[in-house]
Amino acid sequence: MKKYISVIISVILITLTACAQKKSTKTSAISYLKMERTACFGRCPAYMVEVYKNGLVRYTGRQFTEYTGVYEYNIGSKKAQDLFKQFAEKRVDTCKEYYEAYIADLPGLNYGFTINGKQKEIMNAPFGPKYLQLLSGEVDKVSTPGVGWKKVGDLTTK
Repeated sequence: MKKYISVIISVILITLTACAQKKSTKTSAISYLKMERTACFGRCPAYMVEVYKNGLVRYTGRQFTEYTGVYEYNIGSKKAQDLFKQFAEKRVDTCKEYYEAYIADLPGLNYGFTINGKQKEIMNAPFGPKYLQLLSGEVDKVSTPGVGWKKVGDLTTK
């Protein structure tokens, strides 16, 4: 009888261990990130930032920014992956594509991603989960032109 009990307990422990390993949370693989801050009725800075998996950051300053035009800088793939990881951990792939804006004068905050090879957009992020606004600060940290940045283009008017 003791022999059967020890076999049953062993089987239960093996089963529980196997299930615990399967429950690990899989994060989404982000390979591209775009953040855009849009204009308001006042003098809100309007610019777009693109971050690529190889570390290239492209900043496009449109209006009311210190830097207008298109600038590039490489932050390195490790820093880019660290940034992507912050977004993946917040599961941005599960966010809605559009959050209703209730105040017309606020500047917009929009995101675009390539997640697991698919495109994802999030419009009006300030009206979505709070972490979308907080993560915008992380993007801003790696995307302010300055020393080492190269101007690669001007804005064209059509």
